[in-house]
Amino acid sequence: MYKSVVLGCVNVDVPLLEGIALAGRHGFQGIEVPPDGAALIGEDKVRDALAQWGLNNAGFALPLAYKAADKAEFEAGAEQLKTMAETAARLGGKGCYTWITPWHETMTYQQHFDFMVERLGRYAAILKEFGIALGLEFVGVQKARDTHPNPFIYNIPQMLELCDAIGTGNCGLLLDCHHCYTAGHDMKDVYGLKKEQIVLVHVNDAVAGYTLPEQPDNPRALPRETGVLDIDTFMDALVKIGYEGPVAVEPFSPKLKAMEDNDAKLDLTMEALNSIWPA
Repeated sequence: MYKSVVLGCVNVDVPLLEGIALAGRHGFQGIEVPPDGAALIGEDKVRDALAQWGLNNAGFALPLAYKAADKAEFEAGAEQLKTMAETAARLGGKGCYTWITPWHETMTYQQHFDFMVERLGRYAAILKEFGIALGLEFVGVQKARDTHPNPFIYNIPQMLELCDAIGTGNCGLLLDCHHCYTAGHDMKDVYGLKKEQIVLVHVNDAVAGYTLPEQPDNPRALPRETGVLDIDTFMDALVKIGYEGPVAVEPFSPKLKAMEDNDAKLDLTMEALNSIWPA
């Protein structure tokens, strides 16, 4: 596995080429590369910048049009995804990611499940053409389910069931340690996964002073900042199962948000990542 960064997750908003240079200078080994942004800049320039700094293309976010009620909007999203996947593949991207809302205003669990199989199945098939895996993130936060109707997928077994039902063979988890914790998982549960079932990993810490059912989705904390999460077991499990993909910090951190200097933000992010990295 390797240390990656999603600049938006750590409150850094700069043009892509500048972001690649920032990530490289601060010792990251991968960075999220939005294909539409890369196409605007020029693929050769982005490829050269990644090579210059020795960075992996750690993937991109799935267009949210798969949720659209309007069929035409969904079809337009599928065409957009095909173009994005073509660009991402040429730039060495191997992953695409999204999160699944753990409730629905009108659909029952089964209706929502069938809807996701149809919609995400179409998108996963497009990605498969280009050798790209689809990582799906469950949201474990109990408050998100308790305050909305029709609870939906919120843990590892349920999300793996959806991946199996999609059936394209390139679906797996975007595994976030905060969502593992808030879903009620013991971090030892990660030992039971196969490396092929994980596409991307997010690390962070939970906010101190909350009971498990009260934990918020936002804010969170930097890895090891509060010590609420058993991050050592989580990381050890990733090593033991042989996970080889990107690990990125997603802290929704007020501390980072309050900082103005991008170098300082990335210094703090890398310091937190180094603090949990297995020897």
